[in-house]
Amino acid sequence: MLKRFLCFYKPHKLLFGIDIAVALLSSRLTILIPSIRGTLHQSLIPEQDVKGIVV
Repeated sequence: MLKRFLCFYKPHKLLFGIDIAVALLSSRLTILIPSIRGTLHQSLIPEQDVKGIVV
């Protein structure tokens, strides 16, 4: 089954690579954004650290 899948994508290697790269980037951003929001809410906003929020 994997061999059949790879044969299908063989002529489209570049498109497949771009698709995988965008999917990985999207998943990382999905995890990163709530992490940044949590940091803002837990430490920077209560301490009124404007420089830390902007940078």
